[in-house]
Amino acid sequence: MKNLFKKSIACLLAVVICLTLIPASVFAAETEGKVIDSGECGKNATYTLYESGLMKISGKGQMYDYPEKHIYHGVEDTRPYKDHLDKIKEVVIAKGITYIGALAFRNCENLTKITLPAGLKTIGAVSMASCKKLKSIDIPASVTSIKSGAFERCESLTEAIIPEGVQEIGHCAFFGCKNLKKVVIPKSIKQKNGDDPLGDEIFSYCPNLETVIFRCNVTWSGSRIFDEAKAVIYYPANDPGYTDSFKRATGYDCTWVPYDPEFTEPVVKSSNVASSGKIKLTWNKVEGAVKYKVYRSTAKFGKYSLMKTVTGGTSYTNTNAVPGKYYYYYVLAVGADGKNSARHSIVGRTCDLAKPVVKITTASGKPKLSWNKVEGAVSYKVYRATSKDGKYTLMKTVKNATTYTNLNAVKGKTYYYKVMAVHSKSAANSPYSAVKSIKCTK
Repeated sequence: MKNLFKKSIACLLAVVICLTLIPASVFAAETEGKVIDSGECGKNATYTLYESGLMKISGKGQMYDYPEKHIYHGVEDTRPYKDHLDKIKEVVIAKGITYIGALAFRNCENLTKITLPAGLKTIGAVSMASCKKLKSIDIPASVTSIKSGAFERCESLTEAIIPEGVQEIGHCAFFGCKNLKKVVIPKSIKQKNGDDPLGDEIFSYCPNLETVIFRCNVTWSGSRIFDEAKAVIYYPANDPGYTDSFKRATGYDCTWVPYDPEFTEPVVKSSNVASSGKIKLTWNKVEGAVKYKVYRSTAKFGKYSLMKTVTGGTSYTNTNAVPGKYYYYYVLAVGADGKNSARHSIVGRTCDLAKPVVKITTASGKPKLSWNKVEGAVSYKVYRATSKDGKYTLMKTVKNATTYTNLNAVKGKTYYYKVMAVHSKSAANSPYSAVKSIKCTK
């Protein structure tokens, strides 16, 4: 019997050792599915497309450009994976790739996510154009150039935060991104060799564009960057390059608002006041600011209303927020000359229910709890433990009442209770009430 046990253990150890020797790629293949296409996409770069819709680009250096080849009866797509464009749902480009080739992922209409690597330098022309399901793009800080039409007609994109380090954005780079809401143009955009670093119509025909923040200094004449857009554009107030003629040429129908570039935007944090459930904002003190303006909306890219101008402090509690509702906020710092910081960071939070205030007594010797009616609550959960810091058990969910009597409490025992107000949306439930205790006497 002992020999049989020893043999079983030896077999088990052998299996474990064998499993550790199997490459991780074998297990990855189980989730990614079988390879349906692979090949070369650069001198030192390869692609692999899996059954799951994931395409991996690996290697180093530049991907190939894929210019359309004109033939007698039209144009020919020169990409080696052209027959699988509809199967590509996600693209992961490994570190080492420095250039995304022109037209590389154009018309991948089911592509929803693309991961770009640190060290990437250039996003090629029309490389992701007409990827209509691509919702967001995180551009690495290493990128210096975004070529013409790179994200043209990516209709699901909502934000284009261009990182510091990008020096040029080509013509029509975000043309026709009809759901684009917010754009930040960095300080690193600069004129070189007399050429405009911002091409024509970069953000033209983006009808839902709401907020644009220019951080760069202007030394060129402007072009039709925002045709058919009606955004609010924030620009550095002390830069003489933002002339009326520049504004007309760049965004004729837009509203231009100066801001003080010396002001850093307040870093805003949100929390809920435990006693009331209301949303509280706090932010850092901005040097030179004499007051702060707090704005609120019920949609991240919706219309924001001024809630309060705060002087002499760096916090604000939204006392009229409705329990269960989700709100979005931003804060502007304002200087003595009336100039604002630029609108940038937005924070969002749900307004919670207020914490119940509980009282405890006995009724016929049994513990009896009562509490105030909490606005917005649909019920209350009563929890009990036999020690203050012990494990609490749900005793009852109380509806249409604000009292509870613990009828099964045992004579001579001391019990500890806390109550939670419950909202129809669980994310808005209140914190627990303060713990109350009492001894059962009957």
